[in-house]
Amino acid sequence: MRKTKLIENKVFFYMFLRYVLLLFLVLFYLSFVFSNMMIKLLTYISFLYLSMFSQVVIVGSVLQINYNSVNYLFEIAKACIALSAYILISIVFFSIPIKFKKIVKIYLKSILVFTSFNIIRILVLMSINLILGKTYFELVHLAFYQLLSGVVTALIIIYFLKKEKITEVIPVFSDLKTLFLEIRER
Repeated sequence: MRKTKLIENKVFFYMFLRYVLLLFLVLFYLSFVFSNMMIKLLTYISFLYLSMFSQVVIVGSVLQINYNSVNYLFEIAKACIALSAYILISIVFFSIPIKFKKIVKIYLKSILVFTSFNIIRILVLMSINLILGKTYFELVHLAFYQLLSGVVTALIIIYFLKKEKITEVIPVFSDLKTLFLEIRER
């Protein structure tokens, strides 16, 4: 019995590996472990930042700061993590048929860039609340939440796809096409 082209080239194995890893990543991002880890990270980074301006106390995921004789409370909630962006980045990069090492490399870089953006976003929002007040905070927070975070996530994905010259593939569809063509050859 002859081996198929798909198995000979190990395409099927790496496709399977990519989707299994994608499933684990999505489950990890949805887990309490990831949420708790990111909340602690964002809270601690925010603490370091706010400590430059005044004395800060951390109670759980809430930061208490007295700035210009006014008490402020900042809570790093689960929504601050932007889980959907992490999941979207994972889905896009792990559902395209390119070399596995290359996928992991661009995935890690894109996650790092998004996490950096998210940290900067949180620090900017806290600064706006301290300097300009709650009204401006709510306005900018809504803009970030409704528009800017999604656009930034898409731009990060597009940037890394273009940077790595990945233009001939469509996430998921390219894999389905490969499978369909293999089944047809049998």
